[in-house]
Amino acid sequence: MDLKDLSGAATGFGDKMPGMGGQDAGAMLGNLFPDGGQKASQEEFDKMQECAAMLEKYVPRVPKNSGCARFDPQDMERWLNDYFKTLVHGGPQLPDDQFYTGDSNAVSNIGIGSDGEFTCEELFQFLYRLFKAISGYKVQSAGAKAVMQNADLFGCADMLEKYVGRFPKTKGCVKLEGDDAKDWKERYFPNLVEGGPKLPDYSFFKPSDKSYGIGTDCNFSARELFHFLYRLYKEISKQLG
Repeated sequence: MDLKDLSGAATGFGDKMPGMGGQDAGAMLGNLFPDGGQKASQEEFDKMQECAAMLEKYVPRVPKNSGCARFDPQDMERWLNDYFKTLVHGGPQLPDDQFYTGDSNAVSNIGIGSDGEFTCEELFQFLYRLFKAISGYKVQSAGAKAVMQNADLFGCADMLEKYVGRFPKTKGCVKLEGDDAKDWKERYFPNLVEGGPKLPDYSFFKPSDKSYGIGTDCNFSARELFHFLYRLYKEISKQLG
């Protein structure tokens, strides 16, 4: 199903979707996947899944506060000679080093980059982009009902995407604004973090303190935002089958 057709297909389920900020399903997906009509190839989709599986091995290894992790030699070869060329500086051009440099043509060691060394923030930033792209591929063939059954996941993603552009210019923390803070505290945090799929948020960084991650204070750094977006899109991908 092309995303531009989803809004019409969703009319039987109601125009305004709970958990989606009052938007209909078509508008929501158009915001999340603006290039949805340009579907990745099967080969690119397979590579994205392979790359995600490789990178997730480093989630338990990467320092949560300061310091870096580095690819094992075999993974470094795969990254530099395949994924970095075909997914970052080619193919779907998923933001990695270019997110930080602002230059889509230059190759840099920032992000996971050309040196295969990365911080917690850099790893999660790219995992978020990978699972978002994987979800964008899957949503093309998902029925409207599958999307609307996961309204909280899509609604939360749409809300948090507004804050991605604050980084990397912002070096400190950003706070959820206005109704976003209310929606997070009253809907998404209880339904997605403390209930439902129980997505890791504060628990990844410090299980005893709910102010970590996006948390109960709605105040977050880039690493905390990208970490939760990675978990969110991974769950979306899972629910889309």
